[in-house]
Amino acid sequence: MTGTFACPECGDEVTLKGATPGREVQCSRCATWVEVPYLPRDGVWTRPRYRKARRPWLIPLGWAGVALLALAIAFVAGSKYIESRGRSSREATLAEFIRTADQAEKLGRVDRALSEIEGALAYLRQGDRRASDRLADLRRRRDSLSIREAESRIVSAAKQEPDAAVGQLLTLQARARTDRTLDGLTTTILAAIDAARRRQVEADFAAARRARDEGRPFDALTLGERALGVADKLDANTARSAMAESDSILGPIVARMGVIVVQLPGTYSVGSVEAYDKTLAPILVDVLRRKGYVPKPPKGSARTIWDQHAPYRCEFRVAEAQGMFYLQSKNRVSEITANLSLLKGREAFWQVVMSGRTQVPLPDLSAYVGSRIAVSERRNPDVERMLYDNARASLMEQLGATVRGMPPL
Repeated sequence: MTGTFACPECGDEVTLKGATPGREVQCSRCATWVEVPYLPRDGVWTRPRYRKARRPWLIPLGWAGVALLALAIAFVAGSKYIESRGRSSREATLAEFIRTADQAEKLGRVDRALSEIEGALAYLRQGDRRASDRLADLRRRRDSLSIREAESRIVSAAKQEPDAAVGQLLTLQARARTDRTLDGLTTTILAAIDAARRRQVEADFAAARRARDEGRPFDALTLGERALGVADKLDANTARSAMAESDSILGPIVARMGVIVVQLPGTYSVGSVEAYDKTLAPILVDVLRRKGYVPKPPKGSARTIWDQHAPYRCEFRVAEAQGMFYLQSKNRVSEITANLSLLKGREAFWQVVMSGRTQVPLPDLSAYVGSRIAVSERRNPDVERMLYDNARASLMEQLGATVRGMPPL
């Protein structure tokens, strides 16, 4: 018997080769022993092969949509929850700012209350910007506290030491320039600053008189100069009155110890009057102070007191010249001469002459640089400046040693 039939277990075709119905044959796919059925002669009957049913393509798409919808719902719910928690936290923080401000205001600490309200405003601006009504309320409260706090500072400044009062009021003035709420207090602040400065002038003059009477002339001069500097910031009448007071206190001291440092006209090849005013004059001023003299201050209204009363003058004159060539080059060495005189009236009671000259060869140069400078065939301004600096350094070194011999007051 020949033919094929389907395996009842796996559906694979089993081919018959001589087997008769009723016998068992083994499926080549699943190895199951199955009985050979009776096959009709008019045709070959085969059992349909088993095939796994396929899902329609709309089913997984539908499940994907359901999943996306679930995710969207979860996201919205989570966002609402987080937003609710954040809003609750912000409300708690804002309430703490306001509670602290209320307590500080009850205790009279207007400055602390103002600080807390400003903190609440800054916090609210960072959070819910839609809370315009709350922002407006906090701004109104902040403006009211700012005015009250500024008024309390003005009142307290009148009870403080003059220096501290001036510092506090100047800080308040700087704040008023940026805080439009304090525009109405600008005139009051300026008046308070002037009043504090007048107290400052009076206190400095009183301290200057005590220093003069106790034999501390340098302290008296320092205090008197500071008082004049403050008085110059006030009205003209106050400045004139302070000048008269300063002259009465400082005039006798300057008439006994005052000295004016003067640079006489000189000759310059590389340097200048301004250069020696910055280098040589400060050395002389320092030495004169250590010798007991009182040098004229470099700036300020008190300088006129020295012009009227100072009995001493320290004069110096500088003469620069460029002489012979430096070695085999075309660059010229420098020679600087300085004449110093200390006079009382028109009579000089101490005079010295110092000179500084370029060292040949220049020290501390490498062999390469030194050889190039030594045989340069053209004048080089940079090289001649180097030669001049060496001569000036030599002069300043002599100056430091010479002025030690200046006679004391």
